[in-house]
Amino acid sequence: MVRFRRLRGWAWVRARLPRVLGLVALATVALWLGGFLLWAANLPLTPEAEGENSDGIVVLTGGAHRIDLAVALLAQGRAERLLISGVNQRIKDETLRRVIGISKELFECCIDLGRVAQNTQENAIEAAAWARRNQYRRLRVVTAYDHMPRSLLELHRAIPDVTLVAHPVSPLTVEGARSPGLLSLAMEYSKYWVALLRYRFGPPPPITAEPDLSHMS
Repeated sequence: MVRFRRLRGWAWVRARLPRVLGLVALATVALWLGGFLLWAANLPLTPEAEGENSDGIVVLTGGAHRIDLAVALLAQGRAERLLISGVNQRIKDETLRRVIGISKELFECCIDLGRVAQNTQENAIEAAAWARRNQYRRLRVVTAYDHMPRSLLELHRAIPDVTLVAHPVSPLTVEGARSPGLLSLAMEYSKYWVALLRYRFGPPPPITAEPDLSHMS
């Protein structure tokens, strides 16, 4: 009799397991979709504290208009120095300067190149080392508006004692800037969740990366 009931019990579980898993999957999708809509609705499209200056400006490479906007802010006197984080190691300094279209004087006096970072997490480590080296307490962060939430999370994790001011590249701040497609937004939101879990539960990253300052010599 005991064996019979045990078999009936396992049969009951097997019969209902697909339904339970289906409900769990449906709840997970609903939770993800609800969070995605809330995240997308709150993406920053305009700059924070637009009229205020910062100690430094950090621009994260990887998208159109980012460097142009950051250089324009530097030229306006909005900060002492600019870090371009994630510069390809194969690009020569002079080539980059000409592509950006700025004077040699401004490039040599006030722009630092970070050639270590390969992703957003490493961008944050690179920027943290640069900020600490220069003893900066307030940074203006320039990147695409959909990339901004994840960038700020990684930067807060690397330099929690530094004030970060978001200056997003968006159709409202840069003429010609385009909004990303739905798939790109969904991928960025998923990456944001990974960064959020790392921010909440992971240890602070080691600050070992240093920006390449070779062009300063």
